[in-house]
Amino acid sequence: MNIQDMKPSMIHLSVPPLTATFGKSEKENAAALMIWILANNGDTWRPVESKEIESITVHPEEKGWLRDMLSNPFIKFNFSDLVQDGYITREKAFTEKGLEVLFRSKWLKGKACTHHWTVTSECPKCLREELDEIERVFEMQREAERRAVKLWREGHPERELVLPDRANLVLFLLQHIDDLKATRWPKEAG
Repeated sequence: MNIQDMKPSMIHLSVPPLTATFGKSEKENAAALMIWILANNGDTWRPVESKEIESITVHPEEKGWLRDMLSNPFIKFNFSDLVQDGYITREKAFTEKGLEVLFRSKWLKGKACTHHWTVTSECPKCLREELDEIERVFEMQREAERRAVKLWREGHPERELVLPDRANLVLFLLQHIDDLKATRWPKEAG
């Protein structure tokens, strides 16, 4: 499959939608709203009219997951940042850049891998690569936490056998950073 074959209905939408795609949830929410409108009104990439957005946001009662999103007062939509970042036009049409991001995202249904041209979730090599990446991230996080605990224990010799919880560890590290700044750059610390 190539980008020209991608249709709006091929993008998986759920709550929260398009996580880690456009860098900010408000932009991802706005993009998801546009994709939902396009998928349910012709399934082609075209500009989304303001009246289409208004009709959904005013009457969301029949829209499933979208209703849940629209009824949540903490969920915001930011079309202007999508425009500013070059993902959509002022007329609310996805640009080549926006379509490329969607095409490369994990939210494209039935995305083909480059190993077997099969669905990514069914390719053993893709699954192994994903597992290896998760294990690398986990190991990096674990090593960073080990170094932080070691530093915490050096600062608390009387509590050598205590394993601090994450909140206390973060507070300690933030204070340690402030102390280092005050020592190295006393004028900037205050």
